[in-house]
Amino acid sequence: MKKQLLIIVAIFFAISVSAQKTLNLYKNDLSVLKFSTEQIDSIKVSNEQTKLDIYQSDESLTNVTLSEIDSINFSDGNLNNLASIKTLGVTQISFNNIIMGLEVLSTGGSSVAEMGICWNNRKLPTINRSVVKVTPDMDLTDIKLTGLENNTTYYARAFIKNARGVSYGNELSFTTKSGMPIIQTISAVYNRTSKSAYCVGNLVNAGTSEITEHGFCWSTKSGATINDSKKVMDNTALGQYNFTIEDLNIDNDYFVRAYATNASGTTYGKEFRVIPVMGNITYHFAGGATPEYMGEAKFKMLKQAMDSACYYFNKYTGYTANIRVDHHEGVPTAEASYRGQLKFGANERYLFVGTAMHEMAHYFGSGTHWKWIEYQDSGFNLPVANALVNELTNGYYTKLSAGGYHYWPFGCNQREEVGSDPGGFSNEKYLRIMAKLVWAMQQDCGWRIE
Repeated sequence: MKKQLLIIVAIFFAISVSAQKTLNLYKNDLSVLKFSTEQIDSIKVSNEQTKLDIYQSDESLTNVTLSEIDSINFSDGNLNNLASIKTLGVTQISFNNIIMGLEVLSTGGSSVAEMGICWNNRKLPTINRSVVKVTPDMDLTDIKLTGLENNTTYYARAFIKNARGVSYGNELSFTTKSGMPIIQTISAVYNRTSKSAYCVGNLVNAGTSEITEHGFCWSTKSGATINDSKKVMDNTALGQYNFTIEDLNIDNDYFVRAYATNASGTTYGKEFRVIPVMGNITYHFAGGATPEYMGEAKFKMLKQAMDSACYYFNKYTGYTANIRVDHHEGVPTAEASYRGQLKFGANERYLFVGTAMHEMAHYFGSGTHWKWIEYQDSGFNLPVANALVNELTNGYYTKLSAGGYHYWPFGCNQREEVGSDPGGFSNEKYLRIMAKLVWAMQQDCGWRIE
């Protein structure tokens, strides 16, 4: 190998010496040894085959260890090119330091005076700001930038300096990890029997300072914070913790999430919606109630109607059921039987939450149970239901009326009743009262709830 190097040098020297004036030996440490070709007398490989001996006409001798030589070329003496360098990507990142790298592409024909990485929180950082310098004998893929602020975006690029000046590599950006805690909300589940929500959180990481408090916060509006209702846990140990929120109001939905606070601030886990419910009603589609038979749009309307109807009946009644829901083109509106099935027709006007709740009321016994019919024949004197409608409407309605298979008000016998009731009740309140009255009628009439 050493002889081959000498032969290459000798041939290159013979061809180029008349036109080129400088012999350049590039070393592994990114320095460059330069010799005027006019002053070189001869070049030999040492007897031990380890060094390159350069004899000059002034009888001086320069020995260069062969293993230290990276490459050799000749030039006309104008070594005025900038070096070039590449910025390598970030391989590790934490709260206040990161690890990245660089690659020297070219020294530009002169010794490298400095190289490393510069960074700033603004684009196009230069060596006039924060820098870390490295030497060729270091691992250039494992350069550590320290003293960074947490949760901050920085811009970094490699730099290299030679006799010609400074050049920069490509710019990269990165964001350090937040110094705030890492918290997870594992679950928040409502218990119908105890009317409470069992919540589980997980304190994953304290961040860059000690935890001052952590726990759960909740509200009836989405986006609960520590300024709303909260429970502070007794210790600040990492890991899972739990708490039970007691006595939840059936009229409200609750939004719950875990939280943790340190010197950097407060972070929150995923938000869970807790829906207090009394019932356990589900449904399943059967027969013609399919997207293929009904069409995607109508099927979607039917599903949304049933989902919403189950929401109100589960929340405000204690019924338990799994209802069969069918579809048939020949049904003019919708129909249901006591503890039988619900069937909807093709008319989109009845693929609506109010209609679904109306038919579910028939399913549970309104207008279909013999006891309901008996009360209707005797003047529809339902003490629990009549007292409730009077209370819920602040006396606007004092009792329920009935005729045929239907009752009013809040029976949604026609779609227009929802949102246009003469009492001025909103859509949501109308449907809520509707579900509560069906449950109250069950208490008067005594039909089964399961």
